[in-house]
Amino acid sequence: MKRRGGVDHDLSHMRPKGSPVKNSALISTGLVPFMERYSNSTREVAQDCRKGVLMLSVSINHPDVEDFMDAKMEQGKVTGANVSLRMDDDFMKTIKLKKTTSKNFLLTVKIQ
Repeated sequence: MKRRGGVDHDLSHMRPKGSPVKNSALISTGLVPFMERYSNSTREVAQDCRKGVLMLSVSINHPDVEDFMDAKMEQGKVTGANVSLRMDDDFMKTIKLKKTTSKNFLLTVKIQ
């Protein structure tokens, strides 16, 4: 981020809120805590008049997409990042045809 560059993080691969994980928490916290951390880190690396540039994106099919959008709208939550929704052709066709759509999130689980 030193020379007018920026960073983009696509959070689409992250587990949705409430998904089981193998750690002490036992369930995933979802996207928003990571959005906050990335946002804070970007603000912390700012130097003099230069600020970091961060784009956080997520697929429209991710189950936490509404939380993702709400986090940017909530005052003071994600202030060091721009947010973007990744909409695929299938979603856009569904909207054009004025049909309803559902979220499709594939979670790969290793069975032991």
